[in-house]
Amino acid sequence: MFVNFPTWNDYPADYRIAELVDGKEIPYPSMEWNKEFSYHA
Repeated sequence: MFVNFPTWNDYPADYRIAELVDGKEIPYPSMEWNKEFSYHA
């Protein structure tokens, strides 16, 4: 299952797209790719 966190929300994630693996959010496709879209990069 994949989840995303829109850039306009206040969720303090360092990534915007994640895959749920064993109940944990894993940045998808990678943390480096997600940094471009993160306010916290």
